[in-house]
Parts: sequence; structure tokens; C-alpha cells
Amino acid sequence: MDFSLIIACAAGLGLGVLISWLFAKNFSNQGSINSIFGININVLMKNLLLFSVILAVVIFSTLSYLVKDLDYPQANPLYFTLETLFASFVPASMFYAIMFLRGIPSTFSRNIEYLLLSVKFGLLHVLFQFSGFYTYAFSG
Repeated sequence: MDFSLIIACAAGLGLGVLISWLFAKNFSNQGSINSIFGININVLMKNLLLFSVILAVVIFSTLSYLVKDLDYPQANPLYFTLETLFASFVPASMFYAIMFLRGIPSTFSRNIEYLLLSVKFGLLHVLFQFSGFYTYAFSG
């Protein structure tokens, strides 16, 4: 097993435990924690999510510009297009599943959010390919 994979898994696990600990409910009868370091949890989570998405796009855009791994898309344009559509719309469809299960009606603004989410997933898929991530991940 690759040592860098172990480090990445350990770092992800450690970060997950830290975030879970920070946002866990208070075990006393006082209810849940509403803020951390004086910052509202909803605002903090929204900003962390936005920051991580922007950071991922910047990192993978830079790697895509430097690496330019176009071998698979040029050799298999139809398959690459199909997998890009699949990687765009299938994960974003969870948005509709969650709305349906919670009884939230579909509106025009939610449909726009779904399309933007699909574009984000599609863009990340293309950036993963062009940056060489998929070639590295799927090479034996």
C-alpha cells in the first residue's frame, strides 16, 4: 500500500473527527452548540464549504494548466463526454432526492441551483481529468 494514501486517509479521518467534535451536540441538557469561537455555525460551515470549493477549483485549474492530460479525452471523446454528463447530473440529482424526502417543493430557483450544482460537478470532473488525477488514480 502506498504511504501517501495512508497519510491522506489519516489526515481526512483526523479532520473529520475534529469537525465532528467541534459541531457535536453538548451532552448536557443545555441543547446544542450554536457558535464556535463566537462565529455562528451556519455562517462558518457556509464559508468553509465555499472556501474549499474555490480552493479545489484553483488547485485543479492550476494543475490542469500545467499537466494538460488530454490523452483519454482525445482517444475516447464519446466516453469522456458520457462520463462527464454522468459525473455532473447523477451526484447533483441527490439534491432532488433530498428535497423529495423532506417534502420541499421544486421551484424555479431550486432548479437553477440544481443546474449550477451539475455544472460544478462537471467542471470538477473535467479538471480532475486534465490535471492527471484520473490517470494517476486509475493506473495500475
